[in-house]
Amino acid sequence: GEVTKTIVVNSVNDEPRVSVSDRTIDEDAGAQTVSSFATGESGATQGEDGQTFTFNLSNNNSGLFDVQPTIASNGTLTFTPKANANGTATVTAEVVDSGSGVSPNDNTGSSTFNININAINDAPVLTGAGASLLTNNGSNNFTANDQFTAINEDNVASSGNAVSTFLNAASVSDLEQGTPLGIAVTDADNTNGRWQFTLDGTTFTDFTAASASNSTLLDGANPNHKIRFVPNLDFFGTATIKYRAWDKTDGRSAGDTISTASNGGTTSFSAGEITKTITVTSVNDEPTVTFGATPTVSEDSSAQTISSFAIPLSGATQREGGQTFSYNVTNSNNAFFSVQPSIADNGTLTYTPAADANGSAVVTVEVVDSGSNISPNDNSSTNTFTIVVTAVNDAPVLTGAGSSILTDNGSNNFTANSQFTAINEDNVSSSGDAVSTFINNSSVSDADSGDVLGGIAITFTDDTNGQWEFDTGTGFNAFSATTTSSLLLDSNNAAHKIRFVPNTNFNGTATIKYRAWDQT
Repeated sequence: GEVTKTIVVNSVNDEPRVSVSDRTIDEDAGAQTVSSFATGESGATQGEDGQTFTFNLSNNNSGLFDVQPTIASNGTLTFTPKANANGTATVTAEVVDSGSGVSPNDNTGSSTFNININAINDAPVLTGAGASLLTNNGSNNFTANDQFTAINEDNVASSGNAVSTFLNAASVSDLEQGTPLGIAVTDADNTNGRWQFTLDGTTFTDFTAASASNSTLLDGANPNHKIRFVPNLDFFGTATIKYRAWDKTDGRSAGDTISTASNGGTTSFSAGEITKTITVTSVNDEPTVTFGATPTVSEDSSAQTISSFAIPLSGATQREGGQTFSYNVTNSNNAFFSVQPSIADNGTLTYTPAADANGSAVVTVEVVDSGSNISPNDNSSTNTFTIVVTAVNDAPVLTGAGSSILTDNGSNNFTANSQFTAINEDNVSSSGDAVSTFINNSSVSDADSGDVLGGIAITFTDDTNGQWEFDTGTGFNAFSATTTSSLLLDSNNAAHKIRFVPNTNFNGTATIKYRAWDQT
């Protein structure tokens, strides 16, 4: 016969085991949900299909999470990293199945995995709060409270402002880098001058068309890095630059140019942009004028008026249009004028030359504008020009006064007091009278010549009863047509004489007429 003998294998709850794997994400990835993260390897798959799993999780870096890692009974992993957090957390998962835990049963197991959060750069963040040097105008637009050091008009050699003063610890934050002291200059207003930077503290270079696509990098940690504004001639007012904070994580060097069109987020540049202003203070410019052509008039000209003679070149034309000019005028020879030169506020020159004056006089003009003269302002300048009076001959002037040998009969008619030496009837060979006796120094004046005895011009001879003759040293000759063509004789030449040759048997008087001649 055959015997059957049976053994009973009692059920023992197996330790639950699951398969898990490390999880790697980037910083700031947000809430995470990973379905089927934990999949059963034993327990539920080993003839214990009716069991369910629960998961008790712990980790060694809870500060890495806003919501700690958990695994649902269906194996789904969930967690939420903290903003800006990065690093690694080792997660221990205790797996508990729904079977008996009484020995020899085992209803718990343990698995570990890592959650790795990769560091991602955070752009610098600007703020206008607290002790910040900035004012937040909204929409990522900021204004620097500490403006550039003001400069005076026409200052082209200022030392500039250090980039280290553009931001402070309260103005910007960057979680990876601490306080970034770098900037990227994104705009430079060169309308009225040129913005420049220096890397060595002394040699300045123009920004090259600063823009979002061509931004220059400067490091505030380097005391030699500075920015200045070189204003155009005579400009005063304000000019601005714009810049973003730069955290220096992009491997670029100061002095490089780079596009900052992409900013904020994970870039090296703040989303906020700062406007910083410089004030160029108005300085009263020294007034200067241009004078018209050299005033030239003829001797004995009347009063002169020359409009727009003094024309402003600066001051009133250099954005100082509200100013007026006044002119203080002196000259090198007051006696040259009967009315001294002067220039009216509108630039009109007036003067009157003195009678018989000719030559030139240097006129000195102090130009004074109506602006300030307190340094560095300058409201006056000195300029010169020349007035020329061209000599014009003055006719000799006869007089019967004093020791004159003439009698003034009025209406420019004179009689010689010293008559010709009388001759006898029929004297045809008299020696005549010297022309030098016809006038003396008291008889005639000539403003152009010190020698008043220049000569005479015989204008008329009465030849009714004889013939008037003259001698210039070669013998006597008869006058001819003296009423229309006057004969000239030199009073300074002793050989020049005049005589009368009477007709036969004539006795009585005969006359000639003459004018003074200055030999000009």
